[in-house]
Amino acid sequence: MDTESRNKLGGTDDIDNPQAECKRCNEPVREEAGLPETLDEVYAEVKGLKRAEKTTILQWLRDGRRSRSKLDRLYDRARRLTPSEKARLVERLEQATGAGRSPAPEA
Repeated sequence: MDTESRNKLGGTDDIDNPQAECKRCNEPVREEAGLPETLDEVYAEVKGLKRAEKTTILQWLRDGRRSRSKLDRLYDRARRLTPSEKARLVERLEQATGAGRSPAPEA
């Protein structure tokens, strides 16, 4: 983020307020500051999608909303469980799928 943007957000341009240069570090700042994405940044990732994924995101953009699958909705519900209930759900799913946790590697 440049000095002007930092100052608008109440920051300073002194050495104690360093500037994050890499895209990964700037993404959270951009979100917090409400700075828009650029077409080139977004399309660089879109180009790497499979054709079916491009078709899906195209449909979402045309509809103006992202459709959510049954699994998305179920995950949202599971996240609202208490920690102990969530742990029990994980155990049940591990049993149902045979995907129990592997033992931690020995140090």
